[in-house]
Amino acid sequence: MSLTLTKKSSKQKAASDENSEFDYSLLPQVNLLPTEIRDRRNLKKLKVRIGFFFLGLIAFVILGYVAVQVEKSMAEARYERAVEQTAKLKAEEVKYAEVPKVLGQIKDATTALRDGMYREVLWKDYIGAVAGTVPDGGIVKSLNVEAATPNNAGPQAGDNLQNTGIGELTFSVNLKTMPDTAAWINELNKIKGFSEARLEAATLAGDSDGREAYEFTGSVRLTEDIYSHRFEPEDLEESIDESDS
Repeated sequence: MSLTLTKKSSKQKAASDENSEFDYSLLPQVNLLPTEIRDRRNLKKLKVRIGFFFLGLIAFVILGYVAVQVEKSMAEARYERAVEQTAKLKAEEVKYAEVPKVLGQIKDATTALRDGMYREVLWKDYIGAVAGTVPDGGIVKSLNVEAATPNNAGPQAGDNLQNTGIGELTFSVNLKTMPDTAAWINELNKIKGFSEARLEAATLAGDSDGREAYEFTGSVRLTEDIYSHRFEPEDLEESIDESDS
């Protein structure tokens, strides 16, 4: 048996090298594996994906649980601080429990002062003013006043020609001679807080010495100008607000 060695030419060698470098992956491929093997491989990949999904879900649940526990701990801490602060405030409330009562009493007393005293009238001055209008030789026999109070609006006017006002002053005066009634009425109306002065009756009578004398009775409507204004509601309200603050 003989072997014959032939020497390739340079052209044949170059062609052989070119064939060895050819990329066969570019050619159409045919999967000859059985279907069972392909299904097992696909199932294995699916199981891996499902496993990663469950791991991610478990991690998410754990993180959520941790976050809830942290928030719960913070809420409990806030609640404990609120309870502690409430206890302190309750202690302070007990400590100053009498303060609202005292303030309420001060307010009630001030309100009573306002309602009862803002209608104050300095009657001594007005009695002197009325006496000053009496003609010479006259003697004031009586003075009566009916005026508004916190619980009473005061007497109404005697007729529609008179102003309502806040009350009425009636008087009686003894005179030895007949006076100038018009001038007397004008003098009464000039007094601050007086209006609608009237001389309602004149009676001829005797005095204590048996001489003739005249007894005049009259009335004057009172207005709010008669008040002394020493206890103004506005001033009292300001003092109440200052005491509350």
